Amino acid sequence: MRSHLDELVGAVRALSGLGFVDSSRIVGLGNSEGALHVIHYATSVQDFPFTGIVLAAPPGRPIQDVLLSQLALQSAHFPGGVELMPKVQEAAARYTAGESMNPDPALPDSVKMVLSSFETPANLPFARELWVESTTDSLGKVQIPTLVMIGGGDVQIDRHADGDPLQAATAGRANVSFAFPPNANHVFKEDTRSPAEVAASPGNGYNEPGAHLDPESVGIILAWLNSTVNTATPET
Repeated sequence: MRSHLDELVGAVRALSGLGFVDSSRIVGLGNSEGALHVIHYATSVQDFPFTGIVLAAPPGRPIQDVLLSQLALQSAHFPGGVELMPKVQEAAARYTAGESMNPDPALPDSVKMVLSSFETPANLPFARELWVESTTDSLGKVQIPTLVMIGGGDVQIDRHADGDPLQAATAGRANVSFAFPPNANHVFKEDTRSPAEVAASPGNGYNEPGAHLDPESVGIILAWLNSTVNTATPET
């Protein structure tokens, strides 16, 4: 995780050095895994602290749980998929124990590829850290204004499975607000299909012709920024 934080620190430093940027009003926005890196920045001492953060589709469960639930949803749509899920869980359990995934040969190639991606040598130290982390672990430590958003059409991050623990972790915290735009998918593009329809279709549709940002999500972020950044006037 440290290397990713260092990259973010460098990016914010470079941004702060631009003449048209007010370094006292920089807001961090992270999507999915990126939400973890934004939180790490916001909860550490930095030369250019964020004035607020937007966590878009943050995992409220450990990444291993998010992955298993996503694979379970997808497996329900190919022959014998449900029966193969115990083999996926066995591979995940081995990895959690510090061993190799060693996925069963009977698993579909697409599933084996996803599991094996966590064992790419160059990424292995980071992948093992990521495997057990969630934004719930750190969200309660954030002191600055925070907007948490989970789309109703997201088939990776769930409104309740991820949103409920995040809300519980910040109960009574006035600096954290939540929004659940119903037609937003994982990358906050508009998608009116049901999660089951999305899981049953090839690809994720994020970059299909005609795909566009969810208008409600954009409005929520802009309204939050207006109320957060524009009221955080630095002293003169």
